[in-house]
Amino acid sequence: MLEKTLAGQGRVAFVAGEAGAGKTALVHEFARRAQAQYPALLVTIGDCNAQSGVGEAFLPFREILGLLTGDLGNKLAQGVITGENAHRLQQVLVKSSMILLDVGYQLVDTLVPGGKLITTLGRSATKHSGLDAELEKLATARSAKTELPADAIERESMFEQCTKFLCTLAASQPLILAIDDLQWADNSSLSLLFHLGRRIDRAPILVVGCYRPDEVAQARGPAPPLGEDPGRVPALLRRGDSLTGWARCGRRGRTRRCLSRCPAQ
Repeated sequence: MLEKTLAGQGRVAFVAGEAGAGKTALVHEFARRAQAQYPALLVTIGDCNAQSGVGEAFLPFREILGLLTGDLGNKLAQGVITGENAHRLQQVLVKSSMILLDVGYQLVDTLVPGGKLITTLGRSATKHSGLDAELEKLATARSAKTELPADAIERESMFEQCTKFLCTLAASQPLILAIDDLQWADNSSLSLLFHLGRRIDRAPILVVGCYRPDEVAQARGPAPPLGEDPGRVPALLRRGDSLTGWARCGRRGRTRRCLSRCPAQ
């Protein structure tokens, strides 16, 4: 599956299992082994939150785009990303930021904090010619409307820009986009995930989502967006792939056995 992704055939995969089954550990180990095998591969990880749920729109994608634009501190300190992955993300900061300003200006101050991006890029301005001009472009973009899109046309435009940004970056830096705890995802994130999943078939992007099927089916947990429409994730799962046949996690011991015998493919 990973080899097909790197050849430009994007994939969506899901890891399903009950709480504590080892889904997150499985995906992190898969990503670590994949990066050890492919030096250009970038890994980004976004989390859905049981407390904020629908109250924080696009949370996993905010975190994913944050990692791609230099906001590494929290994820690195928490051990969510490795030092090697942080180094790779830091190395592409200027490239990814220029792509963002070129094709994804609407994402500034909606999904990517503009002030933080200006500060991060400012540290690199003396090392990269032309970056001052990009910073001016960023300041101009920030003066435009910064609220989240309210109508369907604006939202579709933002989705297209987010997809174009990721696909353009992936053309030179293949991507794994991991999203954890999808059972708590807000509807905006699910809509963007569906949009992205339908448009990466010709891009080297692998999207991996983890979720608890029991909470999706029974609408349990404090944040109900998936429970309101329990068929959404299983429907996408049927169109996606599994991680080399070991997507459904059981007990922790079983997960460890899978890790010991399944290479990144």
